[in-house]
Amino acid sequence: MYLDLSGNPDFKLPLPLLKLRMLQEIKGVTWNEPCANCVLVKNYTLQNGDFKNKNINIETAQLQKGEYLVGVMEDCRLNKFQASEEVTAYAKLGFFPQCLETSSACYQSEIRVTPIHRCWDGDNKILYVEFLISPISMILNLTVIFVTLTTRVLRRNVTMFLTSNMALSDFMISLYTLILVSARLRPYTEFLLIIDNLCNAIGFMWLTGQIVSIKTSIILSVERYLAVVYCMKPSVRVTRKIAVGLVALTWCLGVAVAVLPLAKISVYNSNTYCIPIRPIKDIPHSYQLSIGLSLWGILLYIITVPMYVKIFLVVKKSSERAGNKRDSTLARRIGTMVLSNMLFFLFPIIIAFLWLTTNLRVTMSPQSRATLTSVLPTLLFSFNSLINPLLYAFRLEKFQKALKLKIDNICLRKGRSSSLTSSISRQMTHQVQRGKTVSSPAGGSPDPNLTQI
Repeated sequence: MYLDLSGNPDFKLPLPLLKLRMLQEIKGVTWNEPCANCVLVKNYTLQNGDFKNKNINIETAQLQKGEYLVGVMEDCRLNKFQASEEVTAYAKLGFFPQCLETSSACYQSEIRVTPIHRCWDGDNKILYVEFLISPISMILNLTVIFVTLTTRVLRRNVTMFLTSNMALSDFMISLYTLILVSARLRPYTEFLLIIDNLCNAIGFMWLTGQIVSIKTSIILSVERYLAVVYCMKPSVRVTRKIAVGLVALTWCLGVAVAVLPLAKISVYNSNTYCIPIRPIKDIPHSYQLSIGLSLWGILLYIITVPMYVKIFLVVKKSSERAGNKRDSTLARRIGTMVLSNMLFFLFPIIIAFLWLTTNLRVTMSPQSRATLTSVLPTLLFSFNSLINPLLYAFRLEKFQKALKLKIDNICLRKGRSSSLTSSISRQMTHQVQRGKTVSSPAGGSPDPNLTQI
């Protein structure tokens, strides 16, 4: 049995009427302008799949709750649906307003969708530490860049030139982190308003910095390998000219890879950390890009292992050579830096592998998973950028002397400036006093010298 109310837009449908068991359909129901002439159908099955998926669900069983969550319940990011009083009342009696499915205007007026992030506050509380780590990291890396490029001896040194290049990539990663945690201070709904432009900018910065950091680590390893293993063959070296060319190539590669998500090969805004490396298949090419970059990074780092093994064997065999000892010490320090880069790079990859091959997604709470898969890698990347300059540049004697000289020059200039200012001030005061003495006011005591004249 059905009821047709067409042509009666002012008629208010009495809810007790909907309790009639024989009534299956009511046509021409109007309760507001966007939902005019709506059809209420009992036990209705949604025809449009777009209204029943992991992000949207307006089935009658859900609408009768009035307010409910839609999404993958194991995730932090969900959508909160709030149905209007009329729609909720109809749904509780088993009727579905068909105009919700056929009219976007009716859907938007009756269904309020609010994105929520259940782990937002918990993640941000941990990320507050970045307001300490990131600025310190930026200062340290900027110091390495400034001292190296303004000191001729360091600037001509291939190892320090490459180290300053790594410092630049670490500075970019630290800057990315600082901008990210600053943007996350606002509520989640406000963050979503800027996520597209923000992620395209800082995500590009992060990915470029990561590519350059990995490539520079390999170039540094090769440079030390040649210096130690072929110490008796000065012609077999990474010269400054070659280093400049490799650095330029590294940045070109980093920018080229970072452009891929902007060209719709993966995306930057698929998560709130603006990182395009996510091994999931629901985003175009994201899985392939993630696996490809991860395998590429692992392969490059694995290549360095036999290099340092060979360096160790050569140093052990020729430990009596003073020059070789010096090169081996530098190689050991660079090896420590490369090892830390490798470990911090592999940790997120291991987490992703466990995520894909185990039931980690089901057994852990959303907040724990968010901390493990997003917050912790962010902290590790930032911490790695902090310790890199401390592992090599700040331990190098030449760099320490150059840094001390820069500080002394700055302090000396300030001292000279202060001394000069004090001297000028004293001279001006003396001149003023002399002027007052020479031109004394009427009735005053005359100057003895003038009296003699």
